[in-house]
Amino acid sequence: MESFFSENYETHTINNWIDRSHVNTTEKKLIGQVLKKMNCKAMEAGTGSGVIAFYLESLGVKNVYAFDIIEAMVSKAKHRANELNSKVDFVQANAIELTCYEDSKFDYLFYFQQILSMVPHSELPKALEEAIRVGSDKAIYVFSFMDFNARWYNGVLLFLRKIALLLQGTKPKYRGIPELVIDGKINYRFFKKDQFCIQWYRLEEMNELFKEVGFEVLNSYQGAQLSPKNWPNIYLICKKQL
Repeated sequence: MESFFSENYETHTINNWIDRSHVNTTEKKLIGQVLKKMNCKAMEAGTGSGVIAFYLESLGVKNVYAFDIIEAMVSKAKHRANELNSKVDFVQANAIELTCYEDSKFDYLFYFQQILSMVPHSELPKALEEAIRVGSDKAIYVFSFMDFNARWYNGVLLFLRKIALLLQGTKPKYRGIPELVIDGKINYRFFKKDQFCIQWYRLEEMNELFKEVGFEVLNSYQGAQLSPKNWPNIYLICKKQL
């Protein structure tokens, strides 16, 4: 399956996420806020090793589905499912083309771990449209993104990288910023055009985009409003416009 990641960044992602073993305070808080019924179908996007999916199952959710674009993550999640005697359905899939799921399948959809900040900005509307397609008419969604306003120096990084890319003959792409540190080491290739970029968004622009593609935003938060440890993130709780 084609990935958005470079080979090096995919390896970095696996190294950093495949052994994740807990659900953080903010994720638990938001799940508790929206999850009102257990006899339902819930989906987690970008599941990694399946931690959040297993947590949903542990709460009593009857039917849990999860996907990730990285094959190694899905293999790890399936292995853990066997160890836990879990019934979570894990598949490899791309958020912009969820052909593995039929229309109106899910009652709850969780896009945690800033998974859609890993999708190129030009593809984000497709990912959101797919989320709408696979959700039921009364579905509740929770999304998280990287918050551009959370780091005062993001604007400086973006400006310097824009200049560097123009000097390399490459047009800058929206508000993408590579990792400053990779696997504990300074990323000295930060200004190179081959770097994978994480997309950082402002809360107000996401509120507008979500309305444009067909969501009704019920609540939106900057991470620090929910937990000091999640200050770089923004969260949106949504349902479909009907």
